[in-house]
Amino acid sequence: MLVSAYSALAVILSAIGVYSVVAYSTIRRRREIGIRMALGGANGSILRMLLWQGFMPCLIGIVLGFACSVSLARYIQSLLFNVSPMDPLTLASAVALVACAGLSACAIPAIRALQVDPLITLKD
Repeated sequence: MLVSAYSALAVILSAIGVYSVVAYSTIRRRREIGIRMALGGANGSILRMLLWQGFMPCLIGIVLGFACSVSLARYIQSLLFNVSPMDPLTLASAVALVACAGLSACAIPAIRALQVDPLITLKD
């Protein structure tokens, strides 16, 4: 029960950290986003660009974390109870949970960035 609570806390803290970094970088790029919108960039393409650039570090972390967990499976086996270290359901659910947390942390600032008024940006 305690390990589950700490794991949930770790996922929440990592999602908050990803959200903070992506929100900060999106705010810093407000002028670029406004210029793209003023030049006729579609909201969908701007959203995809922001999501891809925000989710790329998350994706790299997921791949590295998965590779480390697979390579250290024998050493972790003594810490696991009633679960094998290479259980595909557990690994897939962990990857899906971290991916969903990272994607949602990237989506919120990206959607907020689409509300930038191009005219105000061009005046600045």
